[in-house]
Amino acid sequence: PRGPQTLQFDAKGLLWFTAPVGGRIGRLDPATGLVRTWPIPPPGAGVPSAPFSLTVTPDGQIWFGDITGGAVGHLDPATGRVTLYHLADPQATIFSMAHDTKGRIWFTEIVPGRLGMIDPTTDRVTELPVPAISGHPPFLYGIVVTHNGDVWFANNGANALVRYAPAAATYTSFQISASSGGLYGLTLDPAGHLWFTASG
Repeated sequence: PRGPQTLQFDAKGLLWFTAPVGGRIGRLDPATGLVRTWPIPPPGAGVPSAPFSLTVTPDGQIWFGDITGGAVGHLDPATGRVTLYHLADPQATIFSMAHDTKGRIWFTEIVPGRLGMIDPTTDRVTELPVPAISGHPPFLYGIVVTHNGDVWFANNGANALVRYAPAAATYTSFQISASSGGLYGLTLDPAGHLWFTASG
């Protein structure tokens, strides 16, 4: 059992996925049905490897986040090399990942509710605090990056969609009606509309 989760195609039409139960990143070739997997090292002693989210950059590099253990990682499929980036909080839970046109990797943390970014050109990891809304602490889930570089994410704690503008370092929140329940998944369609899932 692997417990496959996040899915994303690369530029060649190969389908990548995470396997948190098995501690692996996998790739399916839809043309042949061939599946290949890469083992991911655990983020720390006594903490099992559990890659849950991923994003595939245009040059075919795989970036992933652990749902446990406070780590984000990079897999180079050509060499099989895996590099882990440890976050400030070893209990941080990474839920979703995306990349922007500059090649930066963005990710959401359910706990402790921070917005993260890795710049692969410098290997620098930045974790940004997200403001509470009406006293509700942030719990972050789905994330997307628009063509103009805005970062949108679902703040389940405040039942809001949030836009972060990196150039101005500003947050804009759009609260959803309380009857919608918690917000989780988020995606962007070709026309630039945001689509999201709610539990209510």
